[in-house]
Amino acid sequence: MTASPLVLRDADFGYGEQRVVSGVTLEVQKGDVVAILGPNGSGKSTIIRGILGLADHLGGDVELLGTPLHRLRSRAAIGYVPQHHSLSSSVAATVREVVASGRLARRRWWQPETARDREIVEQALEVVRLSHRADEEVSHLSGGQQRRVLIARALATQPDILIMDEPTAGVDQASQVVLAKVLGRLAQAGTTMLIVTHELDALHDIVTRVLCVNNGRIDFTGSCAQYDLHLATHPTGSSHHHHDEAEAPVTTPLSSEPLDTAATRQS
Repeated sequence: MTASPLVLRDADFGYGEQRVVSGVTLEVQKGDVVAILGPNGSGKSTIIRGILGLADHLGGDVELLGTPLHRLRSRAAIGYVPQHHSLSSSVAATVREVVASGRLARRRWWQPETARDREIVEQALEVVRLSHRADEEVSHLSGGQQRRVLIARALATQPDILIMDEPTAGVDQASQVVLAKVLGRLAQAGTTMLIVTHELDALHDIVTRVLCVNNGRIDFTGSCAQYDLHLATHPTGSSHHHHDEAEAPVTTPLSSEPLDTAATRQS
């Protein structure tokens, strides 16, 4: 039997000795699309930072693909799309080059690019509908298009689970609609996703489970239909819809380093 992509049992995460979230229990099955909601500073982004190795695992059990977190040698099986990024005019790189950097998590740094690598990059570009912009510099793209480049880069790693931090934040409504369609195609293809978001409305039709975090604790878990009922019967639950979280941002530089190497240097 294939192990679940992600299992957390009474897990605690924080920074140093300070716990930010406690008692997180969650099992993500293959093909699940889980939305993590919560007010500013609730700790929802700390959960994914803990999974990525960017926050400290302070208690409980965490397993990725059946491997305990503390024994995990590489996080190449995790595709990560950060909220804050640096695809700016200070770095000259084409869309294809940025997406191709995702393949480095799957091969040794000295190994040359293969025909299979190039095929996977083209497939990722097609999924996010940016094949026609592949040879343009990323700095020429809109914020929403740059977010799609980051999704394609994560897909190029061929991840077993795709983690996204506020994929629709900071982009206009039209871009949110396009992003939602991209994520919808991924969901239909059976991609397992964990999404921190404050724009559940845009993703409502693709999310299979909702997890709400409040004051460092899980205060709701269930389907979208159950969440809608929860909001209707608990008006204060509307605080789960929020603006950008007041936790320390995670920035991902335009780098060819695999995620596990970059995370080690930031932790």
